[in-house]
Amino acid sequence: MKIEGDVNEVLGHIYPNKKAHREKKLFVGFADQSEDFLVLWGAGSEEGLEVSHSNVNGRLFFQILHKGNSTDNQSITLCHSNTKEPIATIKLVPAEESSNLVRMEMSPAEEGNEFQIILFKGTRIPLYYPRWFPPRPSENKKIQYYDIKAPNIKIKFKAKENKNDFIPEVDSDIDILLNDDPNPIARISDDWCYSSLHAEIFTIFGDADYLVLRLWCYWINANFSNSLREGKIVITRSQSNEQTKRGFGDYINIECPDYERFDFLIDMKKKKIIWVGTDFHYQEWWYKIDDTERLASAKIAAGLWTIERSLKSLLDRFQTKENFDPMTLLKVMLKQDKIPAQADMPMLGKYIESNKSAVVPTRAAGFFGKHIPYPENGTPVPELVSSIATS
Repeated sequence: MKIEGDVNEVLGHIYPNKKAHREKKLFVGFADQSEDFLVLWGAGSEEGLEVSHSNVNGRLFFQILHKGNSTDNQSITLCHSNTKEPIATIKLVPAEESSNLVRMEMSPAEEGNEFQIILFKGTRIPLYYPRWFPPRPSENKKIQYYDIKAPNIKIKFKAKENKNDFIPEVDSDIDILLNDDPNPIARISDDWCYSSLHAEIFTIFGDADYLVLRLWCYWINANFSNSLREGKIVITRSQSNEQTKRGFGDYINIECPDYERFDFLIDMKKKKIIWVGTDFHYQEWWYKIDDTERLASAKIAAGLWTIERSLKSLLDRFQTKENFDPMTLLKVMLKQDKIPAQADMPMLGKYIESNKSAVVPTRAAGFFGKHIPYPENGTPVPELVSSIATS
């Protein structure tokens, strides 16, 4: 979204007219007619999407996830905190009307099995579009679909007991498995705690050779634990091998609401993940996974180290050309099977080198923690850094 008008009048919060009851500590909105559509915003802003002096002149974002079946006659009414009245209505139109679109299904936990499984069903897969640069109908561009059967990809994780009967929350590392192989091709670890999952599948070239699994982790439930209300000062996870406990500082500072994502690019012939794309402060980065690595190790970090890294990066932020979508170049690289040299972009190459030495602890406790996704065993490629989406 772009906002127009007097700056002082628009400062405040924008939020969906229909949203979860605040007393439930669920910070999420819905479509006007259905709770099958989740409307998310981030940065820990409980009142809604914050409009401040720092972002009022740029692009603002809501994230919309579709978790059900209803699609007809859907809209989202947005309100502003200054007036409490509707300021805009967004009409939701399906990109394609089909009963065979590939979509995720969450299997119910079976008795005696503590894991939940996300799998995919359907025979129509959309062409990959970058998060920040989707096809825009106003520019006569639309999402394209291809007849491709859903791949045998499974996402496996333990789920918390969900007392609010809303959406399962993660309670373990997240494993991604392919073709019933018990050894995962990717694992998401570290600060997944209290998040929920949503997943999508894309094709790169309109066939089944290269697919992208886009996995969202989103934090909307602020009912982290009853431990503090019972007089205890630590919050623990149920994993038997969990070594670190969350202290009071972490409890009051977990960023909720928030959401992050990984785009796992899978070479289906090699049966492995070869690239991982993710975000760093509204800028997309792509990381090459070494050919010798069987497992793509993805992490969501939080803690004091992220403050240093964020400040260092933002002070010397590299700004690529406007609306630069790295997937355009990545497609060429996939066909040519090569990675360009960092020397082609010396400024960005130098920037990445200066940040490689950041030590990433398994769990850093402290104030001002943020969820920052990154592939632990991936190498960032300078040419595959997007322009800043909020500009």
